[in-house]
Parts: sequence; structure tokens; C-alpha cells
Amino acid sequence: MPMGLTRDILATAYRQAKADLAPVSAEGFAVNIQPLLDFAVVFGKAKFVDQSHREAVISEYREAMSDLPADLIRQAVLAQKRAWIYPGMPTPAELIAHVSAEYWRRRHALGKITLAGQRLPAPEPKREAIDVSGLLAKLRAAFTLPNASSVDGVGET
Repeated sequence: MPMGLTRDILATAYRQAKADLAPVSAEGFAVNIQPLLDFAVVFGKAKFVDQSHREAVISEYREAMSDLPADLIRQAVLAQKRAWIYPGMPTPAELIAHVSAEYWRRRHALGKITLAGQRLPAPEPKREAIDVSGLLAKLRAAFTLPNASSVDGVGET
């Protein structure tokens, strides 16, 4: 383990790594995919019959990409807009390809953090303060022999 690595540091890193992989909400997905649909309409790559058709397209993209975080969906849309060369809408796989390496880098980082947490030595149990003087008094009382004159038959001549 690296020097100075503590459970608190790992817990913070773990929370951040989990947040970086948090899947996008349905509303967040719609907001982040909307620029792609608008771009497709403006440049004649797609025609939507009505709002329900547009929502159906969003639903299909969401089903395939629901495990991605919102920021990666934004990055995928931007990358697709920059690299769009084919007529028609891109498949979800084409969008995912733009951010796949980053997604797997984050998953790998979460795995490394989890493994590091498992390898940390167990925390030492908290020890209570011991009243040494009281304990010594009890030990002396328990192991002190009685006076020889008080024991029957011992010390008599």
C-alpha cells in the first residue's frame, strides 16, 4: 500500500469513483441526447414525424446507453457531432464507441480502489484505559499471604 493511504482517503475515493459511474437519470438522458437529435434535424440526417416519434428514438437510445453517466453521454454526443459522416442517425454503439475507453478506465479505477480497501490492514481495536493502580491493589490483595500468627497451628512452639 502507498504510504499515507488511510481508510478515510479510500472511502472518499470510492464515493467519488461510484459517483463518476452513476448512471444517468431518464430526464438527464433526454436532456443530454437532445442536441444530437436537433443536430440530425438541422443537417437533414433525420426527420421526426412528431413528438412521440422523437420520444421513441430517445427511448431506444436510452435503453442501450442507460448505464453511462451523464457526462459521458454529453461527450459522446459532442464527439458524434464532430465526426458524423454517414447519412442517418448513428447507432447507440457508435455513440458508446466515443466514450468506451473512459467508461472502462473509470470502472477499472473503481476496482483498484475496492481492492486497495480490501488489502488495508484491519484497524486496531480501540483499547480502553486501564486503571493500573486499582488493578495492582486488587492483585496484591489476592496474592498476599495472611500473617503467620493468624493461621492455626503455624508458628506455634
